[in-house]
Amino acid sequence: MKALSLIRPWAWTFFFPPEPYRKHLENRVWKPPESIIDTRVAFHSGRKIDKDDIEYIINAIPGCQALPSWARAFDEGIIGTVVIRGWLHNEGLFPTHYPPRLNVPGPGQKIWFFGPYAMVTEDERVLATPIPCKGALGFWDVPPDIERQIIEQGGADGVQRADGRTG
Repeated sequence: MKALSLIRPWAWTFFFPPEPYRKHLENRVWKPPESIIDTRVAFHSGRKIDKDDIEYIINAIPGCQALPSWARAFDEGIIGTVVIRGWLHNEGLFPTHYPPRLNVPGPGQKIWFFGPYAMVTEDERVLATPIPCKGALGFWDVPPDIERQIIEQGGADGVQRADGRTG
């Protein structure tokens, strides 16, 4: 299983805000590799925290007064998994490239798109207990013992990939 580290508190936004404010776009300056499309990926809440991002998130979600203390205090580790369904590219104010078969995110996702690329996520699964571990830049391989813990918590169950493999 691959993982992707996110600066805190961004990982929180994929699992806890109510719809339609839950985040389904993960921004990067690079296009994701095709091998990651239709694959379940662990989201790692990194060690670094950005206080300006906390303010942005609180202001973006109506009724949000503050983030839970663990979203700020948790050291670092895997907090859930998502399926990467495709990617968007920013050629204007909002993405104009939609890969085939991609369920285009609703207009509420504009608050989360910073581009130039964004991976579109679905089937987000939060872990009951975050799994402490170190992260890395880009996509990285989850150690076998951590992957076993993710599976035990229901964070992965052999999702069928477009190429016929499970993972």
